[in-house]
Amino acid sequence: MKVESTLETVAIENGNRTIIHSEKFLFEVPNWTPDGKYLIINSEGKLYKVPVIGGGMTQINTGLAVKCNNDHGISPDGSMLVVSHNDSENPEEQHSSIYTLPFEGGTPVSAGTGTDGSVRWEG
Repeated sequence: MKVESTLETVAIENGNRTIIHSEKFLFEVPNWTPDGKYLIINSEGKLYKVPVIGGGMTQINTGLAVKCNNDHGISPDGSMLVVSHNDSENPEEQHSSIYTLPFEGGTPVSAGTGTDGSVRWEG
């Protein structure tokens, strides 16, 4: 199956659409940073930031959290990220844990794990 992804903004005043970034693979779940300068997206379990003015994807170092699902968030001051990471070794299992880490990347800190593997960040 051929997949292409496009990240666009739409001007509220006139409906004009602007393509910020596109790829020939799946990326999803854009979140605006509080300062409005970047969109954070997910692709194949990794997080990337894309400048709103256009440009390439820059991977955010999320340490051991490299199987992030589509649930990620940004703190109101823009300094921290929160992610849900599938920490199971078995790809058939979904055992998510929540981690926080600095926006610019770094070592994730556990914020909780569900006893039944159902904990996810919904942000």
